[in-house]
Amino acid sequence: MFSDTHCHLSCIDPDKIGMDDVANNAVERKVSLVIDISTGLGDFLKRRKIARDLSSRYPLEVYLSSGIPPYYADSRTEGDVDMVRSQCFEDRRVVAVGEIGLDYYHEYGTKKQQKRLFVEQIVLADEVGLPVVVHSRDTDEDLVDILRSYTPKRGGVIHCFSSGYHTASRLLDLGFILSFAGNITYKRSDRIREVARAVPSGSYVVETDSPYLPPEGLRGRPNEPANVAVVARFIAGLRGEKAETVAETTTATARRLFGLGKKSRGPQSPIN
Repeated sequence: MFSDTHCHLSCIDPDKIGMDDVANNAVERKVSLVIDISTGLGDFLKRRKIARDLSSRYPLEVYLSSGIPPYYADSRTEGDVDMVRSQCFEDRRVVAVGEIGLDYYHEYGTKKQQKRLFVEQIVLADEVGLPVVVHSRDTDEDLVDILRSYTPKRGGVIHCFSSGYHTASRLLDLGFILSFAGNITYKRSDRIREVARAVPSGSYVVETDSPYLPPEGLRGRPNEPANVAVVARFIAGLRGEKAETVAETTTATARRLFGLGKKSRGPQSPIN
């Protein structure tokens, strides 16, 4: 069974594909586990409703994260990180703090503002006993420096990894998991493919980042969790492995990373 460790269900345009079709397509493609990732504080209730609904009506495990992406570094509100803390305690479906991180490709405030928001949430993740989901774009050196200084106790995943092996090896040494998305299938993604071939089994997961980054051949359409099977099969081809092996290994890695299937994953209240 496949696992989509990073998607944004609430961002999928219902006029293009309904949520029931999203769920049915995932089940048909043998996707059994989905992690819906925060795009900011304001979407939590909507995302929680979707997760509850799909988990109750389909053979899908749908979990959540809570976090403030770097996009809000220059427009923060007082008590924003406290709100993340509250959301982490609000529902046991919250299994990570994220996505958080750095993005220098776009101008989301100053680098100092981005770093401060990032570090505050790493500290919070340690407080609530959860791993982190990290966004990074054009930030390799600062990313590694911060994660070396503030290595999360529960570890974390570098979502949509798109850097080279030098950066990958340093992140792996820090205990991080790398996540590969649909962009690994793009023609100019040679360095991502190089990393995917070399990364040790058990040190990577797969994702869609849906509705963004659809795999090659599906570009121009809204991405969805079902397409994580396409990503996994592509990686299996790169590594000379069976798709079933990649599915099994990445799902086991995801469960270990996010503490799924355990009786306790931190100081959380019972599922609401």
